[in-house]
Amino acid sequence: MGCEFKKNAPELISESQLKSTRELYVGAAIAAHENWKIRLSTFLAGKSSEYLRPEIICFDNRCDLGKWLHGSAQEQLGKYSSFQQLVAEHKSFHYHASNVVSLTQSGKKEEAQKLLLNGFQQSSERVIKLLNELS
Repeated sequence: MGCEFKKNAPELISESQLKSTRELYVGAAIAAHENWKIRLSTFLAGKSSEYLRPEIICFDNRCDLGKWLHGSAQEQLGKYSSFQQLVAEHKSFHYHASNVVSLTQSGKKEEAQKLLLNGFQQSSERVIKLLNELS
């Protein structure tokens, strides 16, 4: 009798498709993180129409990457030290972004600029490096 073909059977996803999906997601996460520097610079310069709230930005589990890191990725990758580093660095990224906004809103633009160019930038670069290592 042999196997029967089932019309509604789900297709198997190949390893190359999975890899391209991971790369697409990682690429989107990197682009979103790189965009934050532009958003913060624009906000700091007083040219932003966005209403940025530091008390929201500080949460690292509300953006798409954070939801993934604290959700399904945690279950699959949580045992790896490089993943734990990524989670910690992503948290630091949000902390710095929140502080840049808070300092700007308090009129401390020089301090905000220093934080943007140092702590925030370094954290952002480490998040991107660790994301690239995942793909």
